[in-house]
Amino acid sequence: MYHSTAADPGLPVNVTPDLLSEHLRFLQRRGKRCCSVRALLAGEPGCDLALTFDDGYANNLDILPVLADFQAGATFFVLTGGEGETLSHHQPRHVPLMGRRGWRTLHDAGFEVAAHGHSHRRLTELSVAEQEQEIAGSIQTLRETLGVASVGYAYPYGAMDPSSHLLAKEYSEYACATRYRNPLKEDRWRLRRINISAADEGRRFGLKTGTPFRLLCDLGC
Repeated sequence: MYHSTAADPGLPVNVTPDLLSEHLRFLQRRGKRCCSVRALLAGEPGCDLALTFDDGYANNLDILPVLADFQAGATFFVLTGGEGETLSHHQPRHVPLMGRRGWRTLHDAGFEVAAHGHSHRRLTELSVAEQEQEIAGSIQTLRETLGVASVGYAYPYGAMDPSSHLLAKEYSEYACATRYRNPLKEDRWRLRRINISAADEGRRFGLKTGTPFRLLCDLGC
């Protein structure tokens, strides 16, 4: 799970294009092919790891050549209500979010575009009605914009409760969380992901993407 991909290494939750290239080269050398969440769930041949980018930062568009170089598929979980805006935890730097044009660029390039809510509010702090607005509203926006029948979802902050879990089942193709015990095939609306940051270089990245670490997370890391 990646977020911002600006060339400026000082930005929070940012992995530079150069570091992303190192990560993909590491995986390629080990015979691992990256794909979208949808492709992984569908069991596409040679699809080993799902590569995801959260929030829909405009700078994600700059790493499309990197993904193409490694023939890597990916899923971009975008916020549907913040075009040109900045998430509060990135202040005072301005890291704008992409909008409909960016979503279409990703979609037309063959990448999966999925929903991450409308405003990035933590669902566990909202009423059921507000949760439904966030989940259903963002999914419907993408369906209409991209002309697709079904859309995946990622819970903001990876946070979910029984209500948001049920709503995700009702409206989305699948949903991603973070630290929940859940082998891939058990519950497709509570898929676990591993966060990747600028600190994950060399050996650390190898450990986080290795089988022992993933098995440990399945037990509740």
